[in-house]
Amino acid sequence: MTARTDSGSGRLRRGSRHALQGIFVRRVAEILAELLHLSHADWLEAQVESVLWDRMRELDLSEARYAEAFFRREPDAPGSEAQVLARRVIPKETRFFRYPEHFEALADVLLELAAAGRDAIWIWSAACATGEEPYSIAMVAREQLPAHSIRILATDIDEERFADAAAGRYGPAGLGELDPLRCDRWLIGAPGGPRTLDPELRDLVTFQRHSLTETTFPSPGPGLGWDVVFCRNVLIYLTIEQQRLALTRLIDALRPGGVLFLGPADSLVLRDVARDLAIEQRRKALYYRKAAAPPAAPRPAPPPLPAADASAGADRRRSRSMISRLARARLERAVSFAGQRMWSEALLEVRRAVREVPNDAEARLIYGIVLARAGGAAEREVGETLRSAIQLGCRANLAFFELGCWLATRDRAAARDAFLQAIAAERQPARPSDLVDRWLQVGDSDLVAACRAKLRLLDAEPPPLSDPRPGGLP
Repeated sequence: MTARTDSGSGRLRRGSRHALQGIFVRRVAEILAELLHLSHADWLEAQVESVLWDRMRELDLSEARYAEAFFRREPDAPGSEAQVLARRVIPKETRFFRYPEHFEALADVLLELAAAGRDAIWIWSAACATGEEPYSIAMVAREQLPAHSIRILATDIDEERFADAAAGRYGPAGLGELDPLRCDRWLIGAPGGPRTLDPELRDLVTFQRHSLTETTFPSPGPGLGWDVVFCRNVLIYLTIEQQRLALTRLIDALRPGGVLFLGPADSLVLRDVARDLAIEQRRKALYYRKAAAPPAAPRPAPPPLPAADASAGADRRRSRSMISRLARARLERAVSFAGQRMWSEALLEVRRAVREVPNDAEARLIYGIVLARAGGAAEREVGETLRSAIQLGCRANLAFFELGCWLATRDRAAARDAFLQAIAAERQPARPSDLVDRWLQVGDSDLVAACRAKLRLLDAEPPPLSDPRPGGLP
């Protein structure tokens, strides 16, 4: 089915959104994948379909007329439609202080760096989109270290966004979630209208074009490494091999002891490359620290423990095993209650299980799903719980899907980003969850189809958001 057009005019007829021809969407996705050095994956086709529709509506052209315009010029020609779409197809959902727990941890990291005698602190915000992330970093930096020398590099593949970002101009919609006290402190202009960031913050940030698929990564200077790197919610859209290469180069770009903040699913391939990274947790934030020195030589094996100590160790192992079995029983009861939509009982059991095994990926995933479906939970609690399950590596695609469904009636842009990440996460390594699989009985292909259906609903005019889960998903 194609988009409706006025008879003989080649213009879009106003009205509801219709599906574009699959063969056209696939061909455009293939061209953009080659142009941007991305994998031609399901998430890319879903995003291309949405971007194509927006561009056709912007130009007021039918699908046939737009296809003529698209193929009229070579994809790599300046000003071609392929170039226009390439700048739009990479998801750029962002906001000030997205994942606030990361910025709370950043505040502590900055104070540590200053206490350690760092005269100048160098921070890189990779894939910065429209600048909200580097300016959030700048606010935290100035609040914590008002007189310290701080430099922030902000990079992105789309140079067209740099002009507004460098000027620090944001409308009321982009500032809606920023704390009013921070708005008054760091923004010039009347509330309710466009506002401009204080020059003191803008002077901290330098914008530069860079793609994470390039072989050369920026550095603060010859022989120097970054103290802190933010690279969140972009690696998941690359191929697995590209992710490994980009992560290796990001780690190499850090100075010894430097800190890396990643998005929830961006860390799933870290185990393949992170030989000298240690995971740290602070204020509910998970982040990674590069080893301060080369790994020490392996120590000789310790002598055997005395019989009494060995017995005590066996007791501790039995105790941990008992706790694990109790938590498993609680999770099974929680899933049983959830299957009957007995949400209060499900929440009670899963909360007890999470207290007993706080770093168990499956427990976190079940907790997040129950929170999202039960209703009434705080936005931050749902988001943090599902993101922690993703970072622990348990069914990231399902966790992103549940997050998208929960966000659909709250934040359309964030919901769209979550559904795209759910599709992209299908390729990521993941731990199985037999309890969740038995409960929901949703395969990866079912999730991809459901995400694409939900994306079409989000793109529709007007948006029909009453049903949180499309198709036959529970």
